[in-house]
Amino acid sequence: MVDNLLYADPCLVLADYTAYVTRQKDVNVAWRDSRRWTRRSILNTAYAGKFSFDRTIAEYAQ
Repeated sequence: MVDNLLYADPCLVLADYTAYVTRQKDVNVAWRDSRRWTRRSILNTAYAGKFSFDRTIAEYAQ
């Protein structure tokens, strides 16, 4: 299974693993700064917009 994931990964399970690890380090640093984390959390929620599920239900209702 490991060889398949490393050398013949048709589903690209590990394709962005390095980028994920790098970004997780940034998240860990941000988490330690509670003011920064709170601000980013609020902005992330504010800019999220409509969820696709909400849009789907609304379109279905029409």
